[in-house]
Amino acid sequence: MEGLSEDEAFELEKFLISFIGREIHGGPLVNLTDGGEGSSGLVHTEENREFFRRLHTGNKYRKGCITSPESRELQRQAKLGQTLADEHRKKIGESLKGRQKSPEECAAISAGKLGKKASDETKAILKASNRSRDPEVRERIRQATIVAMNRPDVKEKVSAASRGRRHSPETIAKRAESLRKAFADPETKKRLSEALKASWARRKAAQQGIEDEN
Repeated sequence: MEGLSEDEAFELEKFLISFIGREIHGGPLVNLTDGGEGSSGLVHTEENREFFRRLHTGNKYRKGCITSPESRELQRQAKLGQTLADEHRKKIGESLKGRQKSPEECAAISAGKLGKKASDETKAILKASNRSRDPEVRERIRQATIVAMNRPDVKEKVSAASRGRRHSPETIAKRAESLRKAFADPETKKRLSEALKASWARRKAAQQGIEDEN
């Protein structure tokens, strides 16, 4: 086919492969991809996946490499709309159970987020996501947070991070406005009232137990 541009040749190749059919789709062609530029449609075998997994496990050659903002944006765009299979989610969850970040990793994450502010769009997405979360999941997160915040090492870290820290007038004003809006909501007032009553009941029960022991 003479006179075709590169893009036209790619499109023609993809059309012919789709029309005739690849072997994995019941056709006679042994092409590994759907044609065109790149590896679109390539399906790795289990042997290939295991090979790449072993190849990258413990690979330290890219340690310290910094991905450019352009590359990160391209990766983000490529993953938009993707949904992980339940089995994949389960594997990720199992692999992360009990995993603790090293002090160096925590410091790197902290440094990467320092000074960054979420856009209004991101805040809206996070807010909507939290509201739509399963109540059971929200309760598990709440209980896990309570347990974590009662750990002496976590308390010390929070105290050390807050020690000597002063909020800017803008931050103080924003928090005050946020509290005013929260207390103006009847539902929020009700939840706070119930939480305070439960807290006082626990304190009273604890005090009564101490007095009974004495």
